Amino acid sequence: MERPVIQGVTFDLWSTLILDRPDLMERRKELRVRRMWELLTRAGWEVKMEALARGYDRSGEQLVQVQAQERDMDTREQLQVLLSHALGQGDPFPGEELSAQLEEAYVQPVVEVPPLLVSSAVWVLDELRREGLKLGLISNTGRTPGWMSRRLLAQYGLDAYFDTLTFSNELGFTKPHSAIFLSALEKLNLEPQAVVHIGDDPRTDIKGAKGVGMRAVLLNPPGQAGAGDEADSCIADLRELPPLVRSWRRVAPPPT
Repeated sequence: MERPVIQGVTFDLWSTLILDRPDLMERRKELRVRRMWELLTRAGWEVKMEALARGYDRSGEQLVQVQAQERDMDTREQLQVLLSHALGQGDPFPGEELSAQLEEAYVQPVVEVPPLLVSSAVWVLDELRREGLKLGLISNTGRTPGWMSRRLLAQYGLDAYFDTLTFSNELGFTKPHSAIFLSALEKLNLEPQAVVHIGDDPRTDIKGAKGVGMRAVLLNPPGQAGAGDEADSCIADLRELPPLVRSWRRVAPPPT
């Protein structure tokens, strides 16, 4: 039985459509820590900014550990870890109003100090749309939850290109867990074999997509580490994706 020709493409977000830099991440950290400190001190909490910075780093370490198990931490859980280390208390949240303010302070800086949009991203999405393909986004979220990621996409003007957006914190699972890929496929109403996923991570993107039967393309720019052994194709530049997808659409591959 032949695999269907390609009808959809799903994208990773970070390091595929947008690029972050250490200096931008450090500026966000400074904004987050300072704003949380201001909120807490105004509310009568005695906390040093240095302690919040240490808690911030510790929450990031724990987030990495959790995501390595293909699970995710929502923003409130990350803040629980951060403030527990900074304040030394089991339940650092004094009330819902302050909790909401702290969450906003934690996530807002990403739209003030945004990552860089890949220069060819809009062109690539335009090209794939002209092909009549459905487009989806499948993203592990980290410190930027789905609701703020949507705001970031709108700021770039990318949100209108996608038929569906799937974020790990909203499902509780991270790539490469099958649940996040299957959720996107269900919303696209497409079979796995008819969809290509592209991302920069051999484990989360390639292994995850191949695990549910999708085709997978590894974006591996020159000088970037990453093995594309399991990928159906490996490209060095995002602009290579539209012609690659067109070639797969013209000829259905043999049975697997």
